Amino acid sequence: MLRDHPSLAVGFVQLQFEPHLAYSARASLAGAAVQTVLKAVDWKLGPGSCVIDDKIRRSHFAIETRRLQYQSLGVKALFTDIDTISHAFESAIQVLGLTEIQPVRMHIHGFFPFGMTHPEIVTLFLDEFFQPASKFQKLVGSPTDLLCQLHGVKNGFDVRLTSYPMTTDQVRLAVNVIPNLEHFGRNDCFNPIVTEFVDSIARDCCSLDVEAVSAKGQTTGLAELFRDLLNTIESTMTETIKLLKAFK
Repeated sequence: MLRDHPSLAVGFVQLQFEPHLAYSARASLAGAAVQTVLKAVDWKLGPGSCVIDDKIRRSHFAIETRRLQYQSLGVKALFTDIDTISHAFESAIQVLGLTEIQPVRMHIHGFFPFGMTHPEIVTLFLDEFFQPASKFQKLVGSPTDLLCQLHGVKNGFDVRLTSYPMTTDQVRLAVNVIPNLEHFGRNDCFNPIVTEFVDSIARDCCSLDVEAVSAKGQTTGLAELFRDLLNTIESTMTETIKLLKAFK
C-alpha cells in the first residue's frame, strides 16, 4: 500500500541521544559528513545545529543537540535509498562520537483517498472499528467525526496506529503545522515545495499515522533496522486499509 503510493505520506526517522561536551564543536563536521553521503548541496547552520537540505529526495537531515532526524515529504526515498539514509545517520553518529543511542523511531503519516466523502468515511469507520452510528445517538447524536488509536507490539517494535477520516481542509491544516517545514527550501509561507505537496494530497481521505519504535538504540547496522521499521509500518497501513475494504 505505502510502497505503491509513497507520494501520499510524510516520513520521519529520529535518533535521540545525550550530548557530550564536544558535541557543538563536532556538529558542523557531522553535517559535512552527512552532506557528502547524501550528495546534497544546500545546508543551514544554527547554534549547535546543522540542517542538510536534500532537494532531490524532497527531504532534510537535521543534526540537533539531542537528536538526529530525517524528514521527508513523500517517502519514496525510504524504500529506494534506505542504505544511503542509514549511512548518513551512521556517519553523523561516528563524527559526533556517540556511543549510546535511545530507541530509534520511525513515523509515517499517510493520507489515502478512498474515493468517498468525509461523512461516508466516518460511517465506514464506525461500521468497521466501532458500532453503527445509531448506537451513539444518546451520546453525541449523529457522529460527524472520530479517531481510532491503537497501541501494541509488532515484530518486536512498539507500534502506535492512529487512524481517522479527514476533510480537505483538515489535510491542509495537518500538513501546514508539521514541524520544520521551513527547512524544505524557502523559509516562508509560500514555500513551493510544501505547497505542491499539500495540493497533491488535499482531498477527503483516510489518515493513517503510524509510529514504530525499536526496543533499544544502536549505532551500527541501521539499514536493516530501518527496513524492519519501515516494513512494520507499511504492513500496519496495508492491513488497516484491508480492514476498511475501501481503498480506490
